[in-house]
Amino acid sequence: MRSSKCFRISAGVRPADWALLAARGSALVWSPRSNVSLYGETARVTEAARLGVQIALGTDWIVSGSSSLLRELACADAWNRERLGGFFTDEQLWLMVTRNVADASGLLGRLGLLAPGRVADVAVFDGSANPDFRAVIDAAPQDVALVLRSGRALYGEAAARYRFPSADA
Repeated sequence: MRSSKCFRISAGVRPADWALLAARGSALVWSPRSNVSLYGETARVTEAARLGVQIALGTDWIVSGSSSLLRELACADAWNRERLGGFFTDEQLWLMVTRNVADASGLLGRLGLLAPGRVADVAVFDGSANPDFRAVIDAAPQDVALVLRSGRALYGEAAARYRFPSADA
């Protein structure tokens, strides 16, 4: 598990810097929509990944960034396809919003994986149109079937929510 050495960086990092950050167990929180909006480019995430820097995906402030993590994930996916030649797999993009975030935050012992003893923060997506990781990457808000925090329902379809205690209870 990494320590909580997270950083947000734009375009000014050189390969030697990425190597140093990777050696120190740091992680990059990537916010491509805001980076592109403000700077016209984003962090060189392919260099960072090749050198072993863990990448988590996060939203930046609403003025220049995405209004939700789903929109940020869609932006990262488009950037990956259009600018990075599909460097990241669907699974790697999905991990950027799940396990990598928990690990980069120093919370992997509690969050980021479905396992006994974990907090049970879970999001369930409609996978009927898109299989596997694409069910999350291509999701719109209406595709979120259920959201649980600590095993309690926060949001979702009534048929899914009724099986869990409410977060309001």
